[in-house]
Amino acid sequence: MEYSGKEDTLKPSETLLNGESEILNRIASYVKDWTGNWGGVWENIQLRAKIKQTLVDFSDKTKNPDLLEAPWVVSSNHQFHLLQEELKQETGAAEADDVYNAWLKWLKGSLAKKNY
Repeated sequence: MEYSGKEDTLKPSETLLNGESEILNRIASYVKDWTGNWGGVWENIQLRAKIKQTLVDFSDKTKNPDLLEAPWVVSSNHQFHLLQEELKQETGAAEADDVYNAWLKWLKGSLAKKNY
């Protein structure tokens, strides 16, 4: 990642975008579905970023900063993994959009139960 002072944000470097990150490739080598599949790795990174951004957005919308604290984040991560595995078992592949939509449904249901 590289910091853009002009935009005050982190941006992916060309090395990262081209799948040349030694660290991420080493991590990917331990996951069967990601070995030699940089597209799958990058898609998963993007999916996780989208989920984190959605938590931030819902925290702002509901004026509930607790959504960004450990209990909610741990629960969110756990649910993400469960849904991803469930969809993989059902369909043979866990498409990012399907995982996100299932996760979003879980989040909205969880928030409704808590009356947020």
